[in-house]
Amino acid sequence: MMISGSVVLSYINCKREAWLMAHGVLPDQGNMHIEIGRFIHEDYSDSVMLPGMKIDTMFEREGVRVVGEVKKSSASKRGAEYQLLYYLYRLEEKGVKARGEIIVPKENKRIPVELTEENREKIKKVLEEVSSLLEEETPPPPKRKGICRKCGYELFCFS
Repeated sequence: MMISGSVVLSYINCKREAWLMAHGVLPDQGNMHIEIGRFIHEDYSDSVMLPGMKIDTMFEREGVRVVGEVKKSSASKRGAEYQLLYYLYRLEEKGVKARGEIIVPKENKRIPVELTEENREKIKKVLEEVSSLLEEETPPPPKRKGICRKCGYELFCFS
């Protein structure tokens, strides 16, 4: 099963969400927070699609390629960092060197992300954990967290 950057992000936030997403269970497309995310991404029409990757934007700054991941807030910064590390790691496997930036337009923030040796080991470990999770026949049971109230799977998990 192909792991995507979105599945890595979800894995950091909620293992159940990652399993559901990877197994083709779509979140509620009418969820207000998903719609806001789509609206914010409309300003970044230069997205790049590669197997397992939907990179929001790529550009060069001072001769260095930068991969940008656009988020509506920095609330799930840790998940966004791992999503970017996944992209940087996969690009590096293809011979493409780049840096990452989490772009949060609403907060006027740009958070740098680098694929250091330490981060390379961290993303490798997470990818092993995600692979193991996705081999399970059923998703982990739902666990109520603060982020659940904004999640497109909330009704699926708790109704």
